[in-house]
Amino acid sequence: MTAQRKSQGTRISPQLRRQIARDRGQCGLLREKALTPGELAALKAIVQRRQALPADLNMEHAITALVNAEPSHHVARTLGALVADENESPAVRAVAAINLRLIPGPTAQRHLLDNLSTGDRRLRLHLIRSLGSFGDLEALTALRRLRPASDTPLGRQLAFAKALIAHRHGMPEPALEFRRGAKRSAGKPSEMIELSLRPKLKKTVRDDLARLRGSRFGIELGDRGFGLRAGRASWTVFVNQEIEAAGGLQQIFDRPWITALLARWDFQTRTSTVQYVVLTTPAPRSTEILVVRTDGEVLYSGRATRGQGLFGFEMRDIERPGTAPTNVKGRLTTRGVQLDLTVPFGLRRHSQVGDAVVV
Repeated sequence: MTAQRKSQGTRISPQLRRQIARDRGQCGLLREKALTPGELAALKAIVQRRQALPADLNMEHAITALVNAEPSHHVARTLGALVADENESPAVRAVAAINLRLIPGPTAQRHLLDNLSTGDRRLRLHLIRSLGSFGDLEALTALRRLRPASDTPLGRQLAFAKALIAHRHGMPEPALEFRRGAKRSAGKPSEMIELSLRPKLKKTVRDDLARLRGSRFGIELGDRGFGLRAGRASWTVFVNQEIEAAGGLQQIFDRPWITALLARWDFQTRTSTVQYVVLTTPAPRSTEILVVRTDGEVLYSGRATRGQGLFGFEMRDIERPGTAPTNVKGRLTTRGVQLDLTVPFGLRRHSQVGDAVVV
């Protein structure tokens, strides 16, 4: 693609320049108006390398802007060509692979699968992550042939991707093992934070859904949801609409599911993105619950048991460097969620350099 003949092409408008400028702030894209047909044509010419990119503009921003403007199979082909082009920079190829997850479908999947043999480990990680976010059983078969070490970022992402695809199709997947969380005792009041989980009104959930950015992990989201707060942090818990259509959350005892997505609210941009995915798998006399960060790290685990209202549940944090100690026990009833025990700490323990404090 980089060998294509380039020209000065169409004039780049001030609005488009703001969206793809090198020094654009992280909120800039979300606040811009929709592109005009002329601006969209100019943007396609840039991403397809048919138009020279001025030095003050950024190709990675251009790719993201194009996918936001037109998430079509035609754009998926353009991004697939960038991923496959070994003359492109690693950053451009990685951003193209990341954005393919926002155009779920056979075209995007084909390009992701065709490049899985790349020797670029960073690119392969993003290819796997994108396949996990929407891939079908063909993608699962291809991912099962990969054998990275399980204790590496690539191995964790692969296990998570396989689990996502399998759970979307109601299949058990041993790649992501259930891990018991740690038992916690309440600490000093000064160490604790307030934790709440409450149902949201359907209109509020629909409004939150309109502000959700990024991948929805191959599931449809309806107007059933909960508000989760931990200290100053806030999430919307979006429930898989297919579960609701099948009869409600008690269906988690019948088959594996991607049960919910936890999208963290950004008060600066007034939008949210998925931070955690909730996977549930039936087990003898219970259902196992895993809360997994989108990089494949399992952060919390627990079980749901029948009775105690619609069902009872218990969640604990997984002991690891940088853990946020948390034990929660409660019940889901026809009136909402009743939390019987919460032991959430506001500070992480044994944090490694660079760990982000989430709460």
